[in-house]
Amino acid sequence: MSTLKVGTIQDHANSITAITIDSAGRILTPARPAFLASATGDGNYVSVSAGTPFPANTTFKNIGNHYNASTYKFTAPIAGFYLFTWSALTNNTSNGSRPCLYVNNSTTHPSGLRPVAGNDNGAQAGGTTSYSVLCYLAVNDAAFMGSDGGNLYYYGNSHNHFSGCLIG
Repeated sequence: MSTLKVGTIQDHANSITAITIDSAGRILTPARPAFLASATGDGNYVSVSAGTPFPANTTFKNIGNHYNASTYKFTAPIAGFYLFTWSALTNNTSNGSRPCLYVNNSTTHPSGLRPVAGNDNGAQAGGTTSYSVLCYLAVNDAAFMGSDGGNLYYYGNSHNHFSGCLIG
Protein backbone atom coordinates (compact mmCIF):
# COMPACT_ATOMS: atom_id res chain seq x y z
CA MET A 1 0.00 0.00 0.00
CA SER A 2 1.41 3.37 -0.97
CA THR A 3 1.40 6.36 1.31
CA LEU A 4 -0.15 9.60 0.14
CA LYS A 5 2.19 12.52 0.54
CA VAL A 6 0.53 15.77 1.51
CA GLY A 7 2.14 18.90 0.15
CA THR A 8 2.03 22.11 -1.77
CA ILE A 9 3.59 23.58 -4.87
CA GLN A 10 4.42 27.27 -4.63
CA ASP A 11 5.85 29.98 -6.83
CA HIS A 12 9.60 30.65 -6.92
CA ALA A 13 9.38 33.07 -3.95
CA ASN A 14 7.19 30.69 -1.91
CA SER A 15 4.59 33.45 -1.58
CA ILE A 16 1.72 31.96 -3.63
CA THR A 17 0.45 28.41 -3.28
CA ALA A 18 -0.36 27.06 -6.74
CA ILE A 19 -1.44 23.51 -5.80
CA THR A 20 -2.25 21.80 -2.54
CA ILE A 21 -2.92 18.10 -2.06
CA ASP A 22 -4.66 17.29 1.20
CA SER A 23 -4.53 14.04 3.19
CA ALA A 24 -7.61 12.69 1.38
CA GLY A 25 -5.95 13.22 -2.03
CA ARG A 26 -8.05 16.23 -3.01
CA ILE A 27 -6.24 18.69 -5.27
CA LEU A 28 -6.85 22.37 -4.64
CA THR A 29 -5.73 25.21 -6.90
CA PRO A 30 -6.29 28.35 -4.80
CA ALA A 31 -4.63 30.73 -7.30
CA ARG A 32 -6.86 29.70 -10.24
CA PRO A 33 -8.45 32.84 -11.80
CA ALA A 34 -12.13 33.14 -10.83
CA PHE A 35 -14.68 35.83 -10.00
CA LEU A 36 -18.26 36.29 -8.84
CA ALA A 37 -19.81 39.74 -9.35
CA SER A 38 -23.25 41.29 -9.06
CA ALA A 39 -24.89 44.51 -10.20
CA THR A 40 -26.22 46.53 -7.30
CA GLY A 41 -28.87 49.17 -7.68
CA ASP A 42 -31.93 50.82 -6.27
CA GLY A 43 -34.45 47.98 -6.49
CA ASN A 44 -35.89 48.97 -9.88
CA TYR A 45 -35.55 47.52 -13.33
CA VAL A 46 -32.52 48.94 -15.15
CA SER A 47 -31.97 49.08 -18.91
CA VAL A 48 -28.59 48.28 -20.46
CA SER A 49 -28.14 49.08 -24.15
CA ALA A 50 -27.07 46.42 -26.62
CA GLY A 51 -23.28 46.16 -26.84
CA THR A 52 -22.80 47.63 -23.35
CA PRO A 53 -21.28 45.48 -20.58
CA PHE A 54 -23.69 44.23 -17.92
CA PRO A 55 -22.75 46.48 -14.95
CA ALA A 56 -21.70 43.90 -12.36
CA ASN A 57 -20.05 46.47 -10.09
CA THR A 58 -19.67 44.49 -6.86
CA THR A 59 -17.39 41.47 -6.52
CA PHE A 60 -17.86 38.82 -3.88
CA LYS A 61 -14.79 36.87 -4.99
CA ASN A 62 -12.12 37.96 -7.44
CA ILE A 63 -9.20 35.55 -7.29
CA GLY A 64 -6.26 37.19 -9.03
CA ASN A 65 -8.16 40.49 -9.52
CA HIS A 66 -8.71 39.80 -13.24
CA TYR A 67 -12.31 41.06 -13.16
CA ASN A 68 -12.60 44.85 -13.26
CA ALA A 69 -15.68 46.10 -11.36
CA SER A 70 -15.38 49.51 -13.09
CA THR A 71 -15.26 48.34 -16.72
CA TYR A 72 -17.28 45.14 -15.99
CA LYS A 73 -14.79 43.05 -17.96
CA PHE A 74 -12.69 39.98 -17.17
CA THR A 75 -9.20 39.89 -18.71
CA ALA A 76 -7.65 36.46 -19.15
CA PRO A 77 -4.25 36.26 -17.41
CA ILE A 78 -3.35 33.01 -19.19
CA ALA A 79 -4.65 31.16 -22.23
CA GLY A 80 -7.13 28.38 -21.56
CA PHE A 81 -10.74 27.31 -21.36
CA TYR A 82 -12.95 29.54 -19.22
CA LEU A 83 -16.50 28.94 -18.00
CA PHE A 84 -18.71 32.03 -17.75
CA THR A 85 -22.21 32.21 -16.25
CA TRP A 86 -24.78 34.97 -16.02
CA SER A 87 -28.19 35.05 -14.39
CA ALA A 88 -30.64 37.88 -13.76
CA LEU A 89 -34.20 38.62 -12.82
CA THR A 90 -35.34 40.26 -16.05
CA ASN A 91 -38.28 42.16 -17.48
CA ASN A 92 -38.56 43.38 -21.05
CA THR A 93 -42.12 43.90 -22.22
CA SER A 94 -41.31 45.84 -25.38
CA ASN A 95 -38.47 44.09 -27.20
CA GLY A 96 -36.41 40.95 -27.05
CA SER A 97 -32.79 40.93 -26.02
CA ARG A 98 -30.06 38.45 -26.85
CA PRO A 99 -27.78 37.93 -23.85
CA CYS A 100 -24.37 36.72 -24.92
CA LEU A 101 -20.70 36.76 -24.08
CA TYR A 102 -18.56 39.38 -25.79
CA VAL A 103 -14.86 38.62 -26.31
CA ASN A 104 -12.70 41.61 -27.25
CA ASN A 105 -15.88 43.69 -27.80
CA SER A 106 -17.28 41.21 -30.34
CA THR A 107 -19.96 38.52 -30.14
CA THR A 108 -18.11 36.58 -32.83
CA HIS A 109 -15.39 34.76 -30.97
CA PRO A 110 -12.12 34.09 -32.83
CA SER A 111 -12.96 30.37 -32.93
CA GLY A 112 -16.23 31.12 -34.70
CA LEU A 113 -18.28 30.52 -31.54
CA ARG A 114 -21.22 32.89 -31.21
CA PRO A 115 -22.71 32.01 -27.85
CA VAL A 116 -26.15 33.60 -27.94
CA ALA A 117 -28.70 32.28 -25.44
CA GLY A 118 -31.74 33.32 -27.48
CA ASN A 119 -34.37 36.00 -27.11
CA ASP A 120 -35.57 37.09 -23.69
CA ASN A 121 -38.88 38.79 -24.35
CA GLY A 122 -39.63 39.02 -20.61
CA ALA A 123 -43.38 38.79 -21.17
CA GLN A 124 -43.90 38.90 -17.44
CA ALA A 125 -42.10 40.73 -14.66
CA GLY A 126 -39.85 38.52 -12.64
CA GLY A 127 -38.68 36.24 -15.44
CA THR A 128 -35.25 34.73 -14.94
CA THR A 129 -32.64 34.63 -17.65
CA SER A 130 -29.58 32.45 -17.22
CA TYR A 131 -26.70 31.67 -19.49
CA SER A 132 -23.43 29.75 -19.48
CA VAL A 133 -20.68 29.24 -22.02
CA LEU A 134 -17.32 27.54 -22.11
CA CYS A 135 -14.83 29.22 -24.42
CA TYR A 136 -11.14 29.43 -25.09
CA LEU A 137 -9.47 32.76 -24.33
CA ALA A 138 -5.96 33.85 -25.27
CA VAL A 139 -3.81 35.91 -22.90
CA ASN A 140 -5.29 39.41 -22.44
CA ASP A 141 -8.60 38.59 -24.14
CA ALA A 142 -11.33 40.62 -22.42
CA ALA A 143 -14.79 39.12 -21.85
CA PHE A 144 -18.05 40.66 -20.69
CA MET A 145 -21.75 39.84 -20.60
CA GLY A 146 -24.10 41.94 -22.71
CA SER A 147 -26.85 41.82 -25.32
CA ASP A 148 -26.21 41.91 -29.05
CA GLY A 149 -29.81 42.69 -29.91
CA GLY A 150 -32.15 44.83 -27.84
CA ASN A 151 -31.69 46.23 -24.36
CA LEU A 152 -31.25 44.05 -21.30
CA TYR A 153 -33.68 44.91 -18.52
CA TYR A 154 -32.67 43.51 -15.14
CA TYR A 155 -33.68 44.08 -11.55
CA GLY A 156 -30.95 46.25 -10.06
CA ASN A 157 -30.87 44.99 -6.50
CA SER A 158 -28.41 42.07 -6.47
CA HIS A 159 -30.85 39.61 -8.09
CA ASN A 160 -28.22 38.83 -10.69
CA HIS A 161 -24.64 37.68 -11.16
CA PHE A 162 -21.83 37.39 -13.67
CA SER A 163 -19.11 34.85 -12.91
CA GLY A 164 -16.21 33.12 -14.57
CA CYS A 165 -13.32 30.79 -13.88
CA LEU A 166 -10.43 29.09 -15.61
CA ILE A 167 -11.26 25.43 -16.21
CA GLY A 168 -8.00 24.35 -17.78
